[in-house]
Amino acid sequence: RNIISTVTSFDLNKFVTAGIDFTYNNQKLYGDYNDGYANQSSGNFGQWNHRDLDMKLMRQFRGLKTPTGTLASWNWAHNPDGYDATNPNGFFTGNYWYNFYAYQDNLNKQQTKDRLYGDAYIKVNITNELSLKGTVRRDQYAIYYENKVASILEQSGSQTGLKAGYATGQYNQAETNYELLATYNHTFLKSLAVNIIGGGNINTYLYKDVTASTSNGLTIPDFYAISNSKSQPSVGNTRLESRTNSLFASADVEYNKWISATATIRQDWSSTLPTANKLNKLFYPSAGVSFIPTELIKGDLPSWFSFGKLFGSWGRKPVGLAIYQNNFGYTLNQYQWNGNILLTANDVIPSPTLKGSLITTFEAGAEFRFFKNRFGLNVTYYNETNSQQPVQISLDAVSGFTGLVTNSATVKRQGLEFTLNGTLIKTKDFTWTATKTFGWLIKNPVTKIVEGQSKIQPSGWGGAFGSNGAQAYQVLNQDWGQLIGGGLKKADNGRPLVDPSSGLYVTGDPQYNWGSIVPKITGGLQNLFTYKDVTLNISLDYQFGGHFYSLTEMWGMYSGLADYTATNNDHGKSVRDPLIDGGGVHVTGVSSVDGKTPVDTYVDAHAYFQNFFNSKIADPFVHKLSYVKLRELSLGYNLPVKKWGVTSKWLQSANLSVVARNPWLIYSASRNFDPSEISNPYGEDGQLPPVRSLGFNLSVKF
Repeated sequence: RNIISTVTSFDLNKFVTAGIDFTYNNQKLYGDYNDGYANQSSGNFGQWNHRDLDMKLMRQFRGLKTPTGTLASWNWAHNPDGYDATNPNGFFTGNYWYNFYAYQDNLNKQQTKDRLYGDAYIKVNITNELSLKGTVRRDQYAIYYENKVASILEQSGSQTGLKAGYATGQYNQAETNYELLATYNHTFLKSLAVNIIGGGNINTYLYKDVTASTSNGLTIPDFYAISNSKSQPSVGNTRLESRTNSLFASADVEYNKWISATATIRQDWSSTLPTANKLNKLFYPSAGVSFIPTELIKGDLPSWFSFGKLFGSWGRKPVGLAIYQNNFGYTLNQYQWNGNILLTANDVIPSPTLKGSLITTFEAGAEFRFFKNRFGLNVTYYNETNSQQPVQISLDAVSGFTGLVTNSATVKRQGLEFTLNGTLIKTKDFTWTATKTFGWLIKNPVTKIVEGQSKIQPSGWGGAFGSNGAQAYQVLNQDWGQLIGGGLKKADNGRPLVDPSSGLYVTGDPQYNWGSIVPKITGGLQNLFTYKDVTLNISLDYQFGGHFYSLTEMWGMYSGLADYTATNNDHGKSVRDPLIDGGGVHVTGVSSVDGKTPVDTYVDAHAYFQNFFNSKIADPFVHKLSYVKLRELSLGYNLPVKKWGVTSKWLQSANLSVVARNPWLIYSASRNFDPSEISNPYGEDGQLPPVRSLGFNLSVKF
């Protein structure tokens, strides 16, 4: 990754100033980034791998070929005595899995992303109190990718579905804002300061892509061209465009520096919203007030109390619709049938009354500073309501659609946020400052959903195996995002129900509620130590509460990868040993027949561990999202550029630092996963491990 940025301003004359602020970011990515079920890296290691594999040997044999010229795999489909001379390749090809190193060696996936963002402005000071400013802001990126799958991967695998292929494409996106502001400042009667802003903005968004990929393999092995596709190649292109026009105004009034009030209004007209009944516009005002009592009693303040401020605000912000989300469009198919054009209908249908929504927020708080501003405390209470939120919910495919977008949910959110900062030590050469943040989500209920339903499942909240595990839902009158399903059924006395004939737990409870997927407590701690020109930064963050479901752990148990599938039982025997030899898993509970009779037995390990998937029991695989993590550790040095002679005239400063990111997961409620990396609402399907990195950073100012 390479980054170049600049901030520059010009005084064109005594009335006109101009400036630019832009950043260019060039990033290149290599490799296969896949954290879905049964991916060839983390999905393999945690779900279907063999613990007896020597990774050093796997690396050594990454180029090993079989007698038929295919890549050697650790996972053959047949036993050694299953060789068939009439079909030798059927014997030597890998079943699902390749040698991990050989797989990555024969994938060539590259992506280049160029991003440019920033703004340019011209400001005219008409008078000392009135100014006019025009600004153009732009954020654009271009992505080019090229993916190659070697033919030997297709030849070397069975049941993998992986075909040799070539894919390429380009994405372009640009968002531009044209803003015009008029600002008026004046102080009346030497104590009443007034600031008024009025203006407008035009926001344009443009997205285009062109993609192409081979289909069903390559005609000529390892010749990477779209025209080399065995079947008709897949091509596509997308064009998305939107525009939002806005008018806004704000007024700030401050009296004698101890009390102030603010009010704003804004009206948006968006092309993504329906035009019928004037639903294409959103109006959202806001207002706030602050009171600084310490300004009134400066002379009477105790020496340890430096500053006090009380504040409150109310406002609304819009939630729009995605481009074309309120339209039912058809996609022109690239293929024809008997010379006839084919159109494909969307799987998701919008509600006829679909519209944008508004989030209403109330905030109140206080800010204090102590001991000549060395220590500070900020406390904020927030109360937020997202009314008529547009949500995509799942539909039974029998209806002809798999999803419906509708204004189906109203969600409320209340919480407290605390920030504590201070300069703990300050001498001539050494300074230690610390900032502590703490957030408490008091409650986050869903107060309204689709009429006649008690819960809905937004699109993408189900997981790779759906009801075989726990899934996420929005449930009426419960906190946003509930993890439901796969609970261990229990008798009235709290003991698990066991089938007395098999010794296995009965089918899981599909309605069992594990609780919210959102942590209740979040926060962090940052320490900055400075000694002369050396700086040490230590940053950690944490969260407590919330739940997630691990599909990897479920398959790890099913396939025997998890260590507890090979532990010893209370007889001192391996649970994998035959029952007759004292092996098996010790199961206790009560009979599922009457819910009373005690059951105390040993069950074959294979049957026991696979029963959790077969009976849809998620109990062992649901964990809290709690963690404490050292997020970043950096050591920097301010280079003495002023002592470098001629360079001191144009070089303002330079800092060289060593940065370690994610160096230490201090605590995790999950034994096998870093909760801070969980990316799906319900949990993980094959989560990649977090990346620890060590890098160098050079920052130069001219």
